[in-house]
Amino acid sequence: MMLFLSVVMMQVVFANGQAVTQQKRGVEFEKTEHDYGQIKRKSDGTCKFKFKNVDTLPVVISNVKASCGCTTPIWPKGPIAPGDSAVVEVGYNTKFIGPFTKTITVSTSASQTIILTIKGEVLKK
Repeated sequence: MMLFLSVVMMQVVFANGQAVTQQKRGVEFEKTEHDYGQIKRKSDGTCKFKFKNVDTLPVVISNVKASCGCTTPIWPKGPIAPGDSAVVEVGYNTKFIGPFTKTITVSTSASQTIILTIKGEVLKK
């Protein structure tokens, strides 16, 4: 009976450890949404999304795609070591007046897809 309980306990511990490892795979962003609020036309539309590699292996941001041409992402092209942080920088073209909501899709070598969102309203003056 004790042997059976020991085996069951080991399986539970192993399963819990495995679940934690799966939850910490890839990168983790500090925030996934940036609200510019109301901003002036032709002002600086740049924001940064900081992330950390929470994996045990290096992670590469394999692709970053904006939902439209008025949004320009810049991201690190090389591997990010475990525990290191980096930034995805997003530029929004503020010459377009009115409210906006745009998405940026981030893909990683850890088979992750993360959606970042920017929103706000560009004023006439």
